[in-house]
Amino acid sequence: MSRVPPYAADGVQIDSFPGAKWCHAETLLEKATSETSVTNLIFSFGLNNRSQRDKTVAVTELKRALRAAQGKFPGLKEHIPALPDEVFTTGRDDIHWTDETAERMLQHWNEQELAEYENLAEHVKVTQKDLEQDGFSKNPFFHGIIAEVPEQHRTKEGHRKVGYTLYFYSYSSFVGRAIYMEDLYVMPEFRGKGVGKALMSKVAQLALAAGCHQLNFTILNWNKPSMDFYLGQGCFDATATIGYHCMRCEGEALKQLAQL
Repeated sequence: MSRVPPYAADGVQIDSFPGAKWCHAETLLEKATSETSVTNLIFSFGLNNRSQRDKTVAVTELKRALRAAQGKFPGLKEHIPALPDEVFTTGRDDIHWTDETAERMLQHWNEQELAEYENLAEHVKVTQKDLEQDGFSKNPFFHGIIAEVPEQHRTKEGHRKVGYTLYFYSYSSFVGRAIYMEDLYVMPEFRGKGVGKALMSKVAQLALAAGCHQLNFTILNWNKPSMDFYLGQGCFDATATIGYHCMRCEGEALKQLAQL
């Protein structure tokens, strides 16, 4: 450990190497040690790499680092968080992370967990700033519910917030008011304990209170555990029974459509 404030959570080790660049990562990982088995590795290269303009060289060096990591810790998952400038803060020396940044890195890792579970991590574009603006403004685009457990049941990393659901209100030309559940997520170790059902039940309560007649959501076709869970709550597959398909227009296609 260097001068970086440690993150106080069981099972988490943070090592900082002042002045290190991508070119040093391979050697550092070859010499790395850990007191426990390593299952996840978070890479974060920050301010010292501003002068490294050659992206080809940087990518090559990073690949070498990943190979060294796999050789040292077989079977691990690598995480390379891309943090917005406004949340990557340093101490007075303008080099070393603050403890808030260390915590933010782990928080970012957890936020990516749902996307990785659904094999959609590369599609995540939204930032924390976007979420704060779109969900906590005067006229929010979405609403959210957090599942929090008592202190004695917190995770080994120290988390008490173990699940969430994100929803917003919509409208059906067939039945009128409706509610759409965009996300329902529970951390792996808390699944099967009624957390997901409680979150979904709360969304249903809010829907009825607002005069909604439907609760809509999508699910990936390979996700059988989730499908079984939703069917067990009385939901049905609208694609199979009605023939609906989820269509999308985004990126350049959306811009071109808007110009017609």
